[in-house]
Amino acid sequence: MRSWTPLSILPDTWMANRDYSLHVNPDSVECRAQTSPIVALIALFAVCVGVSLYATTLTDIFQSSSDRELAGPTADRVIDIHAPGGVLDPTNVTVAPTSASMSVPRGYQANISIYTDSDEWQYGPHPPVDNTHTDSVTRSVGVAVDSGVDWGIIIVRVWQ
Repeated sequence: MRSWTPLSILPDTWMANRDYSLHVNPDSVECRAQTSPIVALIALFAVCVGVSLYATTLTDIFQSSSDRELAGPTADRVIDIHAPGGVLDPTNVTVAPTSASMSVPRGYQANISIYTDSDEWQYGPHPPVDNTHTDSVTRSVGVAVDSGVDWGIIIVRVWQ
């Protein structure tokens, strides 16, 4: 239904064809090419699913194994294993692959560095000189020292 408009502002062509515009033929061009909203939503859903699958497949194909983040989860495991109460005991940290509390992924090497204002500890082999293939992360942690607990940082570097 059309809204009311004063006839004086309408173009002359509309006035001449106003009887025709009120009686639309169902076979005319104006009534074709319409679809149900449900069908349109289903088609839109299918297109979105297709684009998502395409993007996911491309990501899986072009992502190399070196793109994985290894240092963050390794640092979380080191802190979970060696700092049960939120305080890291630097004398109990191990990086050896034979240790029972292994926190380094298989096939990778790791270096764990713990720094406080007064001391520092290094575990594991030294990271390669070119840091291009080394994943690194730094976390704040409480460190047990002789005088109690001191704030420190732990730097975990993982490479293959």
